[in-house]
Amino acid sequence: MADIMDYMEWRGDVTFDMIPVNEVDGLIFSQFAYIPLEGVIDDMSGEMSVLEAGNRFFDIHSEEEISGYTELLKNCCRVFKGMMNCERFKNLKIKYYHADFDPEISKQFGAVTIVIHDDLYYVAFRGTDDSLAGWEEDFKACYTMPVEAQVEAESYLGRIFNDYDGKIYIGGHSKGGNLAVYAAMTEGYKHRDKIIRIHNFDGPGFLEEYVKTTEYQTMAKIVENYNPKASIVGMIMFRDDDCVIVESSEKGLMQHTGISWQVKGTHFVTADSFENFSMVFSQANKTWINGISEEERELFIEIVFRILRDGFDTVTGLKEGFFTTATAIIKSYNGIEKETRRMIRRIVGHVIKLSKESYFETRKMIKSSEEKGN
Repeated sequence: MADIMDYMEWRGDVTFDMIPVNEVDGLIFSQFAYIPLEGVIDDMSGEMSVLEAGNRFFDIHSEEEISGYTELLKNCCRVFKGMMNCERFKNLKIKYYHADFDPEISKQFGAVTIVIHDDLYYVAFRGTDDSLAGWEEDFKACYTMPVEAQVEAESYLGRIFNDYDGKIYIGGHSKGGNLAVYAAMTEGYKHRDKIIRIHNFDGPGFLEEYVKTTEYQTMAKIVENYNPKASIVGMIMFRDDDCVIVESSEKGLMQHTGISWQVKGTHFVTADSFENFSMVFSQANKTWINGISEEERELFIEIVFRILRDGFDTVTGLKEGFFTTATAIIKSYNGIEKETRRMIRRIVGHVIKLSKESYFETRKMIKSSEEKGN
């Protein structure tokens, strides 16, 4: 099976003048958006080719340093090198690079624009990084919208439309996919005649009330959703449009990794259906959101991340220091006010009850569907 690295090797000599932008290109641009280009290109005002940016980036960041990156970022560096080494990508201009990280308000944002032609741009939004602040912002979207990154995505896209009068694609992986759709249904709605397509690569959905808006329903017609068959992140919250189910070389949650998605020609290799666990999770998540109040969701998420922040600032740190993490969580939990602990226990109990009910109901639906298929 081939992936995006093979795509760049096999089709890297085919320029965008010969074959136009496709979904695989969109995923490559969305992986590129994770690259931290601070010190390489000026924020919002700089412009250079992919090749020039790559030479500067890998001069600044040694192989030893990169080897210590998260798996996500190491894979994105591989994608970056692949782009540098093929005709299709290396001479493309990048501009409007912008990154903003503020843990005080749980804000993590990044975006970059790739110039395909003078009259065609690809706006790529960055997904969630390894920071707890970024993950907390994702979970905040379960009870309030817009979150800080969504506000900035709307503003960023507005800047593009203000400076540029051509056509654009918009895309992103993980939270970046959510930001792409959000920016399109807010700022992009006013310029919808300029947007060709929106690529959402396994990005989470939205609160149900947003999905019902005229803006969302209108822009959903040009959104293409791509999810691996064991999708978890892309099953969070709600959406009201179809998706393409993609085969991956990974298992379980690791299928979220874009570099694992399988490619044939200019398209992804598709699967017939989601894995059972993915469908069960999707229904359980929606049941949880509908089953407890906005105030309870906010309290639960705020307390969980308050506990996690007590000694850690990255997801990697949490995983690597499991026993230290567990001890810190217990200590922090015991330090919370008695009434708040009581409320947390009640919410957790209710969530477990809802999850069990949702699990058995979804299993019945899956079994019924399988029997009909036979």
